Amino acid sequence: MIALTPEQLDALTEFVNIGVGRAANTLNELTGMYISLSIPNITLVDLDGLTDFTKNFGDRPVAAVLQEFSGEYGGRAGLIIPEESALKLVGAVTGEPPVSSILDALQGETLSEVGNIVINAMIGSISNALGASRLQFELAEYYKDQADRALKPLYAVGSIVLIARIHFNIQELAIDGHILLTFDVGTAASLVELIDRALQ
Repeated sequence: MIALTPEQLDALTEFVNIGVGRAANTLNELTGMYISLSIPNITLVDLDGLTDFTKNFGDRPVAAVLQEFSGEYGGRAGLIIPEESALKLVGAVTGEPPVSSILDALQGETLSEVGNIVINAMIGSISNALGASRLQFELAEYYKDQADRALKPLYAVGSIVLIARIHFNIQELAIDGHILLTFDVGTAASLVELIDRALQ
């Protein structure tokens, strides 16, 4: 697995935080509410580490919004939120309390929109900071399942995975989730080169 130096990891963390700030601004405009997002920390793991991560959710269902991107570097991105937190997030964004304790298709559309905003803002921020060429995004896909099955599309042989815990603060609601980025080894090497260039 490609390892980052502390300086490279600090730079990548800063790029992620900038993107999350942009996502918060977009969500504020969309909902008319003050929404703050924060990233306490990020970690890099291999596919075994991703498997260990999914075990933290046990058998509880999760909501996941997954999206593929390509360009000067590429990979797959996901926003994953436990179902109970996802229901709170949908209610806060739509202004309507959930009618059920189980996510439905309409609520999934709302989560897909939120996930699309967060993922695009974060990856776009990284791309801009690194001076990378414009990235192309596939349509976001929504999944509701156990974590190991919902995140299966993120797995690719030779991938490294960035895991960032994200905290939504909406009208005093504390909602936690995770953003995951997977990079194939080839594109991960390109990403490291771009980070080094940005640090010069």
